[in-house]
Amino acid sequence: MTKRLVVFVGLIFVIFIISSSTLMRVNDDYNYIARQAKLSAWSLPQLQTETNQFQHQLEMFLVQPSLDSDTLILRYDILWSRYQTFLHSQETAEIRQLHNAYQTVSDVFHLIKRYEQAVLSGDRELLAVFYDQLLPYQIKIRDIMVKNFTGVSSLQEIMQLERNKNLITYNLLLVVAFIGFLAFQLYRNAKKQQFLAWRDSLTGLYNRNYLIRKIERKEHKKRRYVVFLLDIDNFKEVNDALGYEVGDKILLMVAHLLSSLTNHHDIKVIRLASDEFSVLIGDLALDYVKFAHRVRKEVNRVLATVHGYKNLTVSIGVACSWDISYESDTYQKRGKSILNNADLSLNIAKAQSNSAIFFYSGDLEKQYRQRKNLIHDLEHLLKDEYQNQLFLCYQPIIIKQKNKLGCEALLRWNHPVYGYINPEYLITIAEQSGLARPLGLWILKSVCNIYLSLSIYRGQIEFSINLSDALFDERLTHVLVSIFLANDVDMHSIILEITETMTLEDMMQSNKIIREIQQLGVRVAMDDFGTGWASLKLLNDLPFDKLKIDKSFTDKINLHDKQEIFIRSIIDLSHQLGIKVVAEGIEERHQYKMLMDLGTDEFQGYYFSKPLPSLEFEQYCHQYFTQQQTVTIT
Repeated sequence: MTKRLVVFVGLIFVIFIISSSTLMRVNDDYNYIARQAKLSAWSLPQLQTETNQFQHQLEMFLVQPSLDSDTLILRYDILWSRYQTFLHSQETAEIRQLHNAYQTVSDVFHLIKRYEQAVLSGDRELLAVFYDQLLPYQIKIRDIMVKNFTGVSSLQEIMQLERNKNLITYNLLLVVAFIGFLAFQLYRNAKKQQFLAWRDSLTGLYNRNYLIRKIERKEHKKRRYVVFLLDIDNFKEVNDALGYEVGDKILLMVAHLLSSLTNHHDIKVIRLASDEFSVLIGDLALDYVKFAHRVRKEVNRVLATVHGYKNLTVSIGVACSWDISYESDTYQKRGKSILNNADLSLNIAKAQSNSAIFFYSGDLEKQYRQRKNLIHDLEHLLKDEYQNQLFLCYQPIIIKQKNKLGCEALLRWNHPVYGYINPEYLITIAEQSGLARPLGLWILKSVCNIYLSLSIYRGQIEFSINLSDALFDERLTHVLVSIFLANDVDMHSIILEITETMTLEDMMQSNKIIREIQQLGVRVAMDDFGTGWASLKLLNDLPFDKLKIDKSFTDKINLHDKQEIFIRSIIDLSHQLGIKVVAEGIEERHQYKMLMDLGTDEFQGYYFSKPLPSLEFEQYCHQYFTQQQTVTIT
């Protein structure tokens, strides 16, 4: 800053010296002209001087493309005035009659008037022609002026005047150049500050300030609009692993793509933060729902090109201006409310899954707050060994083999405010909030506890547990050893149910994990068989001990002959592979009978029992094993 100030003061001082020198020379020339000639004689030197100055300025304009035409137009106006005065003024009537002056000056004036539009428009091509045509007249006017003066001294004075004029011109040009330089520096700095005020320095897109200003203007005018907020999922991992240079390239790719997709005067693209963008849509003729899906598709396509990172996706939150009342609050507050709604939608989209789109609705905030409360409460419940809101129920699984009983551990949550929470929703929020692993460990420990409570039936009861994705990794063997084997649990009594999606990402790793836990004695069941696209392939590639036929097949077993044939084929194939078959969702007697006739090994459903809390299940076990020898299930 100090260096710039010194340079600025120095330039001002130089300009002062040059200006003073120029003024002195102008004063000397003026005194000479006043002494040397009367007005009629003076008019010709002035005419010649203005012609030279205009021609010099014209030459400067032609050779410097960056030079504006303001100074040229000024010199043109002065030149026009001089020629008009010479041709029509009463004071110059006498001199016009001498040396053919009238004809020469008149010819030049006609030439000047012919190129008026070229001067005003700055047409360099026409001005170059003008320059060439004007050049010969300069000599003629000078000859007239020379002839008008007599004596050698007069000629010398005139020549000195010409030299002084040129020097003055150069000095003035130098002053103009200095002033122009200073003006350019100020202009460039002002433009930079203006750019930074409304634009993002990396991508060149509009920034948050612009978005807020634009929304407030639309709210003030009560215009309808839609706001997208976009966030690149897992972007921080890329920055940390590959560096900020790669991260910046990704941001530029996304910015360029969004700009190309939104090439419309009333659709603006904004970069809000590191990996967060916004699209402001004022054109309501556009189907914003379809457009949101198109944006997600195209951005994901670009992100998929990033080498080595397949999990880069985009999540989108959408909010509309008509979701709030125009009668409430000021337009500034309404604008902030819309942004908050879009941000809330984005948070929910990111929490749902990678590359989700969520559209704001009126009751969204209530749902979001409930979800946040549930996550908060779940985290504390998993740390409280004395809590009773979170518990397991056990649904009996009937095994054809006598003195054997199975069960599936099913998660339940009786919340004091929201009541019973849907188990699928509970699992979803646990996975999305990073609580899936702690919850999975809690389930394993709870099963271990009931096993110990039923230790008198050691080797007779099998416990099936739905394994969490968060636990299905190379640490699983250690987890099972620390929870079950350390408490002397019969590992053959533990059955872990896994789904197709858990194994598809890395089949070799999945095979390794399954074989390691089987070496402990733990068995593995394939859950929801037939609902995925790779179920048969998994039977061939992975060493399952059991297979659970999904309820969707059981429900229709008596409705279609093909269904019975299909189930029979599954059972026969499984038995040939040494895999036992469990049928889920049995609710009626005829389903049980048909599945029994088809060779099913184990049966589960409300026909036998609903899921039971631990104490009720213990009672069920006592009754079952007491009566099992004498009672036949019908």
